[in-house]
Parts: sequence; C-alpha cells; structure tokens
Amino acid sequence: METPPSGPFMDKKVQVSITKFGDGISISVDPDPVPLKVGGQHKITWEMAAGSLPGWDFDETAGIDVRNKNGKFHSPEGPKVIAKKFSWKNNADVVADYKYIINLTDGTNTYTLDPTIRNQP
Repeated sequence: METPPSGPFMDKKVQVSITKFGDGISISVDPDPVPLKVGGQHKITWEMAAGSLPGWDFDETAGIDVRNKNGKFHSPEGPKVIAKKFSWKNNADVVADYKYIINLTDGTNTYTLDPTIRNQP
C-alpha cells in the first residue's frame, strides 16, 4: 500500500441526484466523468443534490466504491463522518480513468450507478 501524499488538496465537488423516473428510480452524477488534473492531490466529495428523493443517502461503507484504486485513492469518509456526503482523496500522478460505483440506499433498497473519474493532463 502506498503512503498517502502530504500537502494541500484541491477540492472537487460532485453532485449526485436520485429521482423518480416513471415507476422506477434514476441516479445521475454531475460531472461525469469527474475531471482531475494530473500532478495534483485532490479531495473529491460527492454530495446528495438538492431535490433528490428524501430518505436516501450513501451506503455507510461503500457509498463510493472506487475500482482498481492502484494505491491512488485513500482516506474515504462516509455519511457517518459527513452526512449526505462521501469523499476520497486522490493522488493524481498519472493519466488514467478510474471506474467507481455509487451505492445509494434508503435502508431497505440499494441503487447503483457506475461513472468515471478521469485524471487528465
């Protein structure tokens, strides 16, 4: 496991919406992909957007599940730490795409979406 980078982090905010769509549920994220500049250290914070269905929040442990972290993502903070938010810190030192899963729950049901984080020049 790599040592988390030190120094100041550039914040990136991402809005997550969960809404009724016909007889079902729809999740959307803005922006997608999440753009991060290579050469920096970032704190990405996903937050439930105003107007989202009430009673929904990020899953406490896997609200944002980054796939293939490769030691580049660390220090997750879920809704137990910051209500209606989930964050990860990212050491963006290579150009790469990282898929992640958004897991939203109302305590009984869970819905997911699989957008992208893009480390770019």
